[in-house]
Amino acid sequence: YADDASVLNDSVIQNWAEESSDTERAAIPGFPNAIENKEKLISILTNIMFNCSAQHSAVNFSQYEYVGYVPNRPDSLFKPMPKVEGDIKADYIDEAMPNMVIGQFQVLFSYLLTTPSDTPLTTLDVMKERLPEVHSKFHGALNTISEEIIARNMGLLDKGEADYPYLLPARIASSIDI
Repeated sequence: YADDASVLNDSVIQNWAEESSDTERAAIPGFPNAIENKEKLISILTNIMFNCSAQHSAVNFSQYEYVGYVPNRPDSLFKPMPKVEGDIKADYIDEAMPNMVIGQFQVLFSYLLTTPSDTPLTTLDVMKERLPEVHSKFHGALNTISEEIIARNMGLLDKGEADYPYLLPARIASSIDI
């Protein structure tokens, strides 16, 4: 868009904003009922892209470490929580935990959900031919981010701490792909 007026006069964008904010249709909390300028449009699109790629990947792909071991985070318990603090004993845990079939399903399902994406950010080349300078700058930024994360994670591992690889561009899905 050449200017703010072209954003404001684009009926497709304005209809999208109206539908997205309408409580009888999309009802997205906080979504504006009109997009008046380029800055607002950029902000909205950036937010959507972040939430559908990096945010989703950071939350989704780290699940296996937490739910892949059922006693750590059972998806279901088969006994109500005790009413008295301190009443959680070994026999309560044995009775409350899911059986082997349900536990296996939890492990396999969490593994399935956390399988790395086939289309990470580092493979995006849809605009490579049309906007080669932008494509090159984008991938250069991804490389810089990767180097910083790898260095930080190496430092954490050297100190005996857990690394956090989920925001490495090569691990961030281009979209929500479950």
